[in-house]
Amino acid sequence: MFGRGRTTRVIDDDDDSWRDSLMSAYEAITGRTFNADIPEDEELEREYNEFDPDASEPDVNTVTPTVPTEPSVVTPGTVDVIPEPPVVTPEPPIVTPEPPVVTPEPAVVTPEPVVTPEPPVVTPEPAVVTPEPPVVTPEPPIEPQEPPTEPSEPEVEPPKPDVVSPEPTPTTPAEVAIKFKSVDLDIKKNTIEHHTNEFDITDAEQFDTREMLVVRRGQMFNMKLTFNREYNAEKDDLRLVFQFGQFPLPALGTHVEFILSAEDLPKQWGAYITSKDSNSINVTVLTPPTCQVGKWKLNIDIVKADDVTTSVNRYVHKDPIYILFNPWCKDDAVYMAEENLLDEYILNEVGKIYAGDEDNISAKPWSFGQFHGNVLDCVIYLLDKSNLVDYARGDPVLVTRKMSALVNSSDEKGILTGNWSGEYEGGVSPLKWSGSVKIIEQYYETKKPVKYGQCWVFSGVLTSACRALGIPARSVTNFQSAHDTDGSITIDKYYRMTLEPIDYLTTDSVWNFHVWNDVWMTRPDLDEEYNGWQAIDATPQEASDGVYQMGPMPLKAIKEGDVTKPYDGKFVFAEVNGDRVLWIVQMYGNVVGAINKAAVGKHISTKQPMGSAREDVTLQYKYPDGSESGRAAVKRAKTATADDSIYKDTPKDVVFELMYMPTFLGEPIKCDLKVKNNGTEERTVKGTFVVNSKFYTGCDAALIDVVYVDSVKLQTNEEKLFNIDVPVTKYFEYLEDHCVCSVTAVGIVSETNQMICEIGDLRLRKPHLTMNLPKSAKVGEPYKVEVSFENPVPFTLTECELRVDGSAVPDTIVYDQENVEPSKMYTGNFEVTPKKAGWKELVVYFNCKQIDAINMAEYIKIESQS
Repeated sequence: MFGRGRTTRVIDDDDDSWRDSLMSAYEAITGRTFNADIPEDEELEREYNEFDPDASEPDVNTVTPTVPTEPSVVTPGTVDVIPEPPVVTPEPPIVTPEPPVVTPEPAVVTPEPVVTPEPPVVTPEPAVVTPEPPVVTPEPPIEPQEPPTEPSEPEVEPPKPDVVSPEPTPTTPAEVAIKFKSVDLDIKKNTIEHHTNEFDITDAEQFDTREMLVVRRGQMFNMKLTFNREYNAEKDDLRLVFQFGQFPLPALGTHVEFILSAEDLPKQWGAYITSKDSNSINVTVLTPPTCQVGKWKLNIDIVKADDVTTSVNRYVHKDPIYILFNPWCKDDAVYMAEENLLDEYILNEVGKIYAGDEDNISAKPWSFGQFHGNVLDCVIYLLDKSNLVDYARGDPVLVTRKMSALVNSSDEKGILTGNWSGEYEGGVSPLKWSGSVKIIEQYYETKKPVKYGQCWVFSGVLTSACRALGIPARSVTNFQSAHDTDGSITIDKYYRMTLEPIDYLTTDSVWNFHVWNDVWMTRPDLDEEYNGWQAIDATPQEASDGVYQMGPMPLKAIKEGDVTKPYDGKFVFAEVNGDRVLWIVQMYGNVVGAINKAAVGKHISTKQPMGSAREDVTLQYKYPDGSESGRAAVKRAKTATADDSIYKDTPKDVVFELMYMPTFLGEPIKCDLKVKNNGTEERTVKGTFVVNSKFYTGCDAALIDVVYVDSVKLQTNEEKLFNIDVPVTKYFEYLEDHCVCSVTAVGIVSETNQMICEIGDLRLRKPHLTMNLPKSAKVGEPYKVEVSFENPVPFTLTECELRVDGSAVPDTIVYDQENVEPSKMYTGNFEVTPKKAGWKELVVYFNCKQIDAINMAEYIKIESQS
């Protein structure tokens, strides 16, 4: 036969030299040993599977042929056609003469090629070697010979283009092999449509030179593919390959490959061509709303096959594609129907976290910064290094539970180390942090836990992480928050007969406030009624399944007392519903108790969506205190360990009443205790009236003042008043971080054994920070800001700093400041150069050794350059 311009050779059945020649050529080109025992299809599959998805290849064409790409070496005088490589250069159909030269006369080969078992017919002409491949060598083992010296037939000149064989085989122009020239992921347009354009990593002008594609699952995105020639859908099969995790496997959904199809399959991977333009095609890619969340690798293959060869032309995208949860997609488990709420719970980079006490609630401005710099990369890194399996990374229930463990450092060396001691050497006081970004960036750079955090810091960082991943999240503050350590759903505190607290028996506590998170999702593992907000908590308080993690626990289940629902129902229920019980240990171990049924779970607060006001969400967590439904929920949740004797009715004719006014830092603390006998008989009361400095976690720090009620006799309807008056010079040195004092009155009535207890918290208010800034500014143009306040204490403020944060600044900035003298006005000035347009919020904290977190936040409109 004729081989389309290739040298032909007659095959001798007993001659295997042609096979040896082919094998040698294959091994020289591929560097691999040819195994003739493997069928061709298996060999092709083996070559494809040897592709290393982790190889750091540039995003250029990578060709993986199944036959040599160089012309094979053959011996002269045969008619067996060696398979051609898949890539053929666009040369003219007229082939340059190759030895042996076949001309009309003398005829070396019969008009029709005949394969016979006889030895090949060889002309006496000397071998003519041409300068172009294929390279022709004598058959081994015969060494190359010099042309004969004796005269022979004259050397034949190369035939002219119009000279053909007696019966020529028709030839056609060779098709140009298709190759990638470029792949454009259209990052700007795709990220706008996916609500991800605020991520710094999508814009090379913001954080660094990276421009990454960040999209949300369950929503199409587009790309433009450009080739070296026009794409032919009938001949060029285009295959997309997505891989996730360290060991991508098709069975686990972490290795996915599919070809272009006109069929749009809902909730599945897929791609189709939307338009063609010359050598380019526009492709729409579909991702399922359940796929894993994180970084995906992308390869694009052009698979071309004919009767002889198959080749794969592969494009390896050098950057990962980030795929996130999609609360805008109805089929995603985190879908939120009220899209306007997503402006707050996904897109808002600045918010408020509430602190203080139930009578004096204050807002701490907090920069979540979920779109900033390396925040998203850090969150994905944490999940990558965790023990959460890759195939579970699409389940928001498992992802948020794991994130509640990864934000603290207790088990998996996560982001933050907690510290409630009041001593912060070697780290930063939790009160000094103004946002999450600085913390997350430091952790991502060092891969070591950041020192230090407390509950609102853990919550702020967890909000940043969840919003970055695409899970609607909010920080929630519970005032008078119980910490139940034994699962009794009562908060117990023990006293001696002298009314001094017994610390070693008291393991429960009631925090002035505690901050955790709510995340929004469906719960396919539970009934439909439990969809919606779920409580999670990154503050390491109690271990759950051996790990310091909490939740997600449906708010609906908390409210109904359904504490057996996953996860950690008893613990969360006690935080907002547990009864507060005080015990006096009497002689021989007898105890008497007093119960306060409405002492915990007050003013549960979060920031109002897209506003500045506080939203009270208490009724999402519990029924009104004292209501029949509320007590039913408590009864449903209560364990058998509770002592029912404390709920029995006993005479309560003596009452205590605490009275104090809101107090600013620097003013004297003034508290009154009124004791009244409402009974019909004389009563004798013994007790203590104490003011302590305390940590916000409910633990007393130091005694400030005490007044003893020593066997005071009260006639019917008689009342007596006791008071405490403490100047700033006496209490200031004992104050802890949040400037909180506890006011406690404990007493017992001799005649009836009635125990009385009243507890209150007095939080000393910090001075107000004033901020002056323009109403608007332009991108790239600096503007000036001035902040000021008056030092309220008779002491010099030292080690002062000004911390500037928020969406209005590219990064957190810390300015050292001069000391502030007693009763003097402090004024600080600085400049900000904005980089992004829109309404942005500026957060400023003044910190010093004596007082932390004097703060303020203001909005400013940043306009684009015209």
